[in-house]
Amino acid sequence: MMPPFFPILCIMFLTPPQRTCVESLGFAPPSHRRQRRRRHDDSTSTPDSTSTVARRLSNRKSADEADEIKYPTPKAWQCHGQSQEDMVLRLQEAGIIKSRAVLDIMSRVDRKHYVPMERDLKQARDKANTTIMAYLDRPLRIDNNQTISAPHAHAMALELILPSLEHNGASNSRPIKILDVGCGSGYLTACFGRLCDGGTISKSILPFRGKVFGIDIHPKLVQLTTSNLERQDGDLLKNGTITLQCGNGWVGLPKEAPFDAIHVGAAASQLPTELALQLGLGGVLVVPVGQSGGVQALLKVQRVNTTSASKFVWNDYHVERWGGVRYVPLIHS
Repeated sequence: MMPPFFPILCIMFLTPPQRTCVESLGFAPPSHRRQRRRRHDDSTSTPDSTSTVARRLSNRKSADEADEIKYPTPKAWQCHGQSQEDMVLRLQEAGIIKSRAVLDIMSRVDRKHYVPMERDLKQARDKANTTIMAYLDRPLRIDNNQTISAPHAHAMALELILPSLEHNGASNSRPIKILDVGCGSGYLTACFGRLCDGGTISKSILPFRGKVFGIDIHPKLVQLTTSNLERQDGDLLKNGTITLQCGNGWVGLPKEAPFDAIHVGAAASQLPTELALQLGLGGVLVVPVGQSGGVQALLKVQRVNTTSASKFVWNDYHVERWGGVRYVPLIHS
């Protein structure tokens, strides 16, 4: 015989998690997820529901008050492959890769050239095992206590940014511009470069050209990105599609603005408004926001108006929240 409180317990555990805010710093995870923290930085933890909750706020004052809350697929972390092609196809089957462009880009940029192979070789029995590690759907540590993101995180970032690039690339006479903040080992920088190299992958998908600016506050990581690019994608450096330099991610590159897309590969404690101001009209900022050591919110911030060129105005931006993530912190110096 079931205990009398059994139906109550069922209701408690079947109730979808609710959104909770942490003052002005970002988002707190649902209480049951506080007990299930991932071991690695740069993880994606998704809510149980996949529904979309739309909420328009006329007097939004912080990033907590997103215009829309979108829950990504719960199949992240499961897209391990035996090769780059196999991993990418698994990301597509999971619904994380949705577009032909992202499928082609990630198929062409091989992750094995951007993971810390020498260190992993010491831990693996042979080179074959190390190569397979590159195609696990998980982040890997690189230099300066940073990480290369999990493949599903790269795929999601590309999908979030792609629509803005397609629209602006078709409507603007100037080349598109992308800023990659925290280039790390260079994988996503290379993917952005392939999106902007004039449609050499498939001219029917992305026939426009552009420039990618990769910055990192660690000189050693700028050099790592450079050397990794030269292993497979050196043409992107030689033809000027990608340029790299040391820089503060909170400051960005105002002299190169406006940007059609800005990606931040580290967690900001609050929305980096200086970066948002460097977006052109229709441009998109993808950034994790929240405290270091906890679960942050992955935000897609699109500029929809230009009330002021020098002062951040919330109503100039449309904010979407795409689930919870765990990234290393975006440092100031």
